[in-house]
Amino acid sequence: MQLKKYKTLYIFLAWVLGGILFSTMLLKSRYALNTSVCSGIKVKIDFSKGTHFVDENGIRKIITEQLPNRNVNSAVKDINLQKLESYLEMNPHIENAELYFDFNGKLWAEITQRTPLLRVVNAQNISYYISEEGQKMPVSDDFSARVPVATGYINDNNKTNGNIDAPIVHQIYNLCRYLKTNEFLNALIEQIYVNTDSDLVLIPKIGKQRIVLGNADDLESKFKKLTIFYEQAMPYVGWNTYQTINLKYANQILCTRR
Repeated sequence: MQLKKYKTLYIFLAWVLGGILFSTMLLKSRYALNTSVCSGIKVKIDFSKGTHFVDENGIRKIITEQLPNRNVNSAVKDINLQKLESYLEMNPHIENAELYFDFNGKLWAEITQRTPLLRVVNAQNISYYISEEGQKMPVSDDFSARVPVATGYINDNNKTNGNIDAPIVHQIYNLCRYLKTNEFLNALIEQIYVNTDSDLVLIPKIGKQRIVLGNADDLESKFKKLTIFYEQAMPYVGWNTYQTINLKYANQILCTRR
């Protein structure tokens, strides 16, 4: 009984001493880090979604320009990581930035890019992307995303970053979010055209017809009609028989022959 009691006490003391030792080492490491200088910048960018709006050299340059005196070898204590993260996230192509120092004084930047959902070319021929989160992003000279393109009578504030501002662009965004959830439709539609009546007109990759959607309301019902039409009518009449397939009206499909 006495032996068991001493054994329990020994284990308890071992845990306490281990905790004290770990805390001491951690404090020493932090002190050493805070009194050291930055030994360099390492950048890690998530390219898993095939997006390449930013690169390591560009991120490294942005960080360097924000360091004290633009000096990479600045004192660690003088580098405000939170401020650097906020500055990086002001870039419309960057969704999230995580910065930290390792125990060797190396500054690490882990970057997550925004994922484009669609590209808009408005009525003034100004082009920009819209991310999956609904944020505008400028186009890039170095990278072109393979996403649906919206063109036509799209009038907005002509800004290429910030929040979506125009109701018609909101409709296009909601439409593309829906298309993304359906593998068949996402593969089928490559362009969205806004006509003079502000109707959304879909241009498919196969066939020469135009699919008149109207607005972006009741999308599930409209695309259910289209799917049935493709399955039951197209095999018999052919893919190029109709010029337009109109889904605007409830419980019916209006088609115009060529």
